[in-house]
Amino acid sequence: MNLRVLLIIGGVMIAAIGVLAFLRTRDGAILNAGMSLGGIFVICGLFSIKLPFHGLIAATVTAMVGLAGNLSSAADIFRALTAAIPLTPQATARAGFAAVSLVLLIAALRGIQRFRVSHRLQQQNRHHRPPSNKP
Repeated sequence: MNLRVLLIIGGVMIAAIGVLAFLRTRDGAILNAGMSLGGIFVICGLFSIKLPFHGLIAATVTAMVGLAGNLSSAADIFRALTAAIPLTPQATARAGFAAVSLVLLIAALRGIQRFRVSHRLQQQNRHHRPPSNKP
């Protein structure tokens, strides 16, 4: 799948998780978090159409921030599964944000790696001169 499409789908998924959590809890902060993070991923996907490398860098940074900011809620999910701690919809939504951010981070890092390899090969081909056929 094309990375740009994956970024846009991931952004829409995060926004949808935020909307669903808002409808369940009426917590505006979770709606704001989902729409902001999801919107940024959509913008990164659209931005990478014209400037692919810059869009990938922006998506990588956004994914790192999204993962770091929501990782504690993923730990709450683990604690709730191992003990009798009640699970809140906000923690579930933030764990969803973290999971989607992790997938997008891995995809963006792989995209940067592929971009660098293809750029390096283009540079080598540009500097390599074919042998002349003059006798």
